[in-house]
Amino acid sequence: MTVKIYLIRLQCIALTFLCASSIALSAAAASPFKWCVATAGHQIEGENFDSDWWAFEQKPGTIARKENSSCAADSWNRLTRDLDNLRYLGVNMYRFSIEWSRIEPRPNQYDEAAIFRYQEFIRDLEASGIEPMITLSHFTIPNWFRKLGAWEHPLAAARFARFAKLVRSRIAPMATYFITFNEPMVHAIGGYFSGSVPPQEKRKLAGVAPVLRGMLLAHAAAYRELHSLDKELKKVSSIGVAQHIRPMRGTSELPLNNYLAKKLEQAWSWAWIDAVETGWLRIEVPTQASLKEALKGVAGTQDFAGINYYTVSEISASDLFQSSRHPDSIRNDLYDPHAWKSRPDGLVSAVTQYDQKVKKARGHSIPIFITENGVADAADRKRQKFLLDHLNVVEALRKFKLPIQGYCHWSLMDNFEWIHGYEPRFGLFETDFLTFQTTPRPSAKLYRDWIQGHQ
Repeated sequence: MTVKIYLIRLQCIALTFLCASSIALSAAAASPFKWCVATAGHQIEGENFDSDWWAFEQKPGTIARKENSSCAADSWNRLTRDLDNLRYLGVNMYRFSIEWSRIEPRPNQYDEAAIFRYQEFIRDLEASGIEPMITLSHFTIPNWFRKLGAWEHPLAAARFARFAKLVRSRIAPMATYFITFNEPMVHAIGGYFSGSVPPQEKRKLAGVAPVLRGMLLAHAAAYRELHSLDKELKKVSSIGVAQHIRPMRGTSELPLNNYLAKKLEQAWSWAWIDAVETGWLRIEVPTQASLKEALKGVAGTQDFAGINYYTVSEISASDLFQSSRHPDSIRNDLYDPHAWKSRPDGLVSAVTQYDQKVKKARGHSIPIFITENGVADAADRKRQKFLLDHLNVVEALRKFKLPIQGYCHWSLMDNFEWIHGYEPRFGLFETDFLTFQTTPRPSAKLYRDWIQGHQ
């Protein structure tokens, strides 16, 4: 589908959507659009030795090519380099994570040097006119918390909320935007169903429910704790979740394939979002799980919607009977540029459906941020078109008054891509993992020029 034809279709979708319902934007909608790039601490900082992921990486066969995070992109020692790269792009927001395991490497013991390092970086960001968007949990947790039982422990919510409060009160008192969890379904399903990431358990899908429950309660507790500081800090915070939205389509017109695709998409993309909006966790996947549970204090605990969008998945009935798989198991298409399918139409579906769900629950919209969007492409041949296609979609959706307030490209630089190691290259900046020098790719200049033209 050409971009021109796609945008015509987008206009039809948006007009239909707007005619069906009115948009009620929050007061924050008047703020300048946030042009952003995203990273995660464990993937770029290096030497995150007290995290559960570092322990996991030491096990044979866990990471491709026997690699580990080691120094990663060495950002912990090169924050000035990263700040220079952000200035080069001209972004006015930077999404990054603060590593809990650095701040609290052992229970109730805090690393003051690490706290100061994050404080220093955030002050430099703000002095440069770059607003921080801080992720509190981007897949990694302290190793002691993992051994305690992680999100299934009775005190998990309290421990996480305490960490959230420390981050806001001591590290980022002037920050507005906080993300509690990055891709919670990826974390829960990957760790407790497929067993490909920590803690490497392979439960039945229904057995993942206690993990999701614990994470939702931890999210809600952190939400309340962060907002409890608003009056004291004289700064209203805005809190959300970065959810991986993966539209799913049947591989054929067979009713069974389409039915299964809808069920898997609901479970994968929307079950968490529906729980945050309504207070009810519902997951129904034929032959796998059927649950419905009310969670006290969870409804309405987000101020903005974070959408991580990459592509669309094609689903067939055979997927249902492969117990080791989960809806994100075909993630190789995210890491292999030869298998990559650029589907900007899926971003339209993700944004409009999210907005509809929120308005159904609340009667009005909330701000939407595209918190991740990118492609692994070391040669930078596909990234430029991918970036332009998706930026054009964002602009078209904004013109039709959907409440998109920011776009974060993944990623600022090449980094440690979890179980795939260093081979996938998502960076606007190429990273030399021997010298840790970074070099802007042509797509970095393209993004810089786009930002300059859309201020």
